[in-house]
Amino acid sequence: MKLNKRVSYLIFPVLLCSYLVVALGVYSTQKNGVFQLEKRSLDLHLAESNAIIERYLLVTNSFINSLLHSNSLMNYFNSNDKHFKALSLEKGLKSSIDDLNRLRSDFWSIALIRSSGSVEYYYEDSLDPFASISDEKIAKVVELFKNKKDFYKSIYDKEHNKILMVRIIDQYTFKTPVDFDNSTSVAIAIIVDPTAFKEKLEDLKTTGLLVDWPDISKGVESGVSSYLPVSTIGHLRISASEDRIQDKLNTLKFNLAIGFILVTFASYLILMFLIGQYVTGPIKKLQQKLSRVNLEKGLNFRPSGKQDEIGELSRTFNKLYESLIASYSLTKELAERDPLTKLYNRRFFQEKIEEEIAQANLDKRGLVLLYLDIDNFKYVNDSYGHDVGDLLLQSFSRHLEREISLLNVPGYNNYLSRLAGDEFSVLISSIQDRAEIELACKRLLNICPAGFTIGTTTYPISLSIGVAFFPDSGNSVDDLMKHADEAMYDAKGTGKNKVSFYTEALQQKSQNEKVLDIALRQLDLSDLSLLYMPVFTTEAFETVYAVEALLRWDSPDLGPLLPEDFMSAVEGMGLFEDIDAWVIEQVFKDFPSIKSRLGDDIRVCINISSAQLSSLSFMATLSKLMCQYEVDSRSFELEISESFSGYTRHKDTGLMKMLKDLGFRLSLDDFGAGHISVAQLVEYPIDCVKLNSQFVDNLSDEMKRDRILGLIKFCRSQGLDVVAEGVETSAQVELLKEAGCSGLEGYYFSQPMSLSALLNRY
Repeated sequence: MKLNKRVSYLIFPVLLCSYLVVALGVYSTQKNGVFQLEKRSLDLHLAESNAIIERYLLVTNSFINSLLHSNSLMNYFNSNDKHFKALSLEKGLKSSIDDLNRLRSDFWSIALIRSSGSVEYYYEDSLDPFASISDEKIAKVVELFKNKKDFYKSIYDKEHNKILMVRIIDQYTFKTPVDFDNSTSVAIAIIVDPTAFKEKLEDLKTTGLLVDWPDISKGVESGVSSYLPVSTIGHLRISASEDRIQDKLNTLKFNLAIGFILVTFASYLILMFLIGQYVTGPIKKLQQKLSRVNLEKGLNFRPSGKQDEIGELSRTFNKLYESLIASYSLTKELAERDPLTKLYNRRFFQEKIEEEIAQANLDKRGLVLLYLDIDNFKYVNDSYGHDVGDLLLQSFSRHLEREISLLNVPGYNNYLSRLAGDEFSVLISSIQDRAEIELACKRLLNICPAGFTIGTTTYPISLSIGVAFFPDSGNSVDDLMKHADEAMYDAKGTGKNKVSFYTEALQQKSQNEKVLDIALRQLDLSDLSLLYMPVFTTEAFETVYAVEALLRWDSPDLGPLLPEDFMSAVEGMGLFEDIDAWVIEQVFKDFPSIKSRLGDDIRVCINISSAQLSSLSFMATLSKLMCQYEVDSRSFELEISESFSGYTRHKDTGLMKMLKDLGFRLSLDDFGAGHISVAQLVEYPIDCVKLNSQFVDNLSDEMKRDRILGLIKFCRSQGLDVVAEGVETSAQVELLKEAGCSGLEGYYFSQPMSLSALLNRY
């Protein structure tokens, strides 16, 4: 995610939350303000309404006082003529009625009522000639008489808001009567319709306000309301309806929401502009400069001269870049080059092969891979030291580079690599003709035709070269490398200092090895069998003093096989432990029959894999089988191939000594086929040496005979028994006997045979 987007994702939620908190705070404050403002508005309306109703009450009271001070009421009470009385009273009321009309009253009435409830006089401002005062009002006046209350005013009709004002007087004194029940007591009841007050209330109701006259003795209800006592007639209440309050709150919410959105987005845009102008913009420009930096091409980076954080960052990067260029160059060399010879290493070389194969497939052309190995380099390294060996590799690499450079053709790539140790490889794309490749390989062989000279010293090395062609020898890096390596080993096997091309024969050999590998992985031990080869004494040829157990494998896929056909592969796959254990167990099973037939002194020779000398489990397996079959170790001789020296040259020979301590005889098999030294022959704790058949064959060569016979005498002088293998002629028998051999073995005496054949023959 880019910095601009990250900043956006960071700032916007912060602004949103911040302004939302502010908006909620403003709403909470403004909400209280709405309630307070509404309350003040209600108080104002209540005051106006109270002023209007007070004016009506004041005028009504003035009307009664005016009537009491006029002669019309006195004339009414003093006259006995009903008609005259009414006219006199109406005449007196005329001036007072004018005051009531100034108050815009749509209705008014006056009544004179006795304590008994009889209406002595009634007049109202209407067109109904039969109008009369209501019983409810009469009952109220009677109640005042009973309660001896001389004055009363009230809004008697709360729905229509009409004023009722009553004054009880004595008809003669016009003052409060002493006796309210006296016949001279009379009540003046005035009913006024306060039109202006009612219009005011209607106006309030149209704005969503509620007006009523509550009974506050029951308590004051919650909500937005305003109460005011109106004279002594009760409490007037004006309340704001929930809809009115909610409308005001909704308006407040809407205004705050609009303001919140506008302020949030305006702040966001302003902040993003400022950040882009002074933070992310300069960083982006710096990033664009950095993205154009190429370590391969060494593109120059010019730091900013600004004295701010971005400028400091660019200058810091410039220092880092200079250091990085140096580190990259070193790392690139270490990743691609062999540190000793400065040639390409195996990994980078294989990458280049992959690239060239891809290009060759597009161009429909071939490639050639050479696999080179320096013959006898180990000898030079061991004899002259590693410093000389390193110097030889470096000098040889320079000569190799010069020869390969002669093959360069514009437009084609040739690569040279040191794969490991004394192994080198060359990929050639400039030529594909076999004859030209042979000529190039001969030039490479001529780098060290009779050794390789450095200064005044010539070192006895040569080259073995294997050649593989793409696509004929393989279509992948692994196939080409493998096949060129196989061809190189074929060149070594044919005498070294040679060139070998990967062919169908090598391919068949490789295929056979694969088939053998598959067959060994599917090996069933029941397919194995043992044959026994008698070993005769030299004193009496007819006497068998030992038999050698020889392993055979009757493979369902490959047919009958001798140990030399598969044992090297067995050791390479790590199967030797299972096979050796099977051979030893089978010999232990057969031994009682052999012993009963050939005597108690008979000895059985068992071949074991040289690799057992490095196996920690061999002694445990051997001891377990000895206990299981209750055999005497002195009746057995373990034969170890001369190649075992390759396993023990730098290891302790403790395992061999342990076998000796158990009572086993040890013999060195195929002596003469390997490279064991006389010093090693003396050092190893062996009892017997078995001469390779090639030594026996060389007895016919007079030049070699004396050396062989001398070697036999040397072994005998060391207290070692000597057994000759591969004896096929009587002449060989005589010579070996004279040389002091203690045992003879070969087709001259007998071929290998099964256990049953052995028991039947001897």
